[in-house]
Amino acid sequence: KSFIPKTGCWIGVSVKNSSSDDADYAITKDRLSHSDLLETINRRDLIYSIVLIDGKSLLKKDYLVDNNKDNIMNFLSIELAQKNKLYSFNTTISGDNKEKCSQIFDEFLTSISIK
Repeated sequence: KSFIPKTGCWIGVSVKNSSSDDADYAITKDRLSHSDLLETINRRDLIYSIVLIDGKSLLKKDYLVDNNKDNIMNFLSIELAQKNKLYSFNTTISGDNKEKCSQIFDEFLTSISIK
């Protein structure tokens, strides 16, 4: 069983060198290239959308995790596949600080600069 905090916020950031045949890189790049089709692959527990950060379109994945009866949460992942790099910004919105953590993550996203 994974640990899910009841309070507090966290933000994960990663930049992974990738080749065009790396699955995560290829899927993210494809979904960004065909953003007009995202609504057709949305599910109840996974919703795709596009967000603009630093003038670039990034893929947002919002996973609803409701298998923990005490703490329904959302895992958010914002991704960009560009120049053989996969950029990923993640957070979990859960517990007593959902609103505060969501606001902190949104503010963090506005501070990002991708070269």
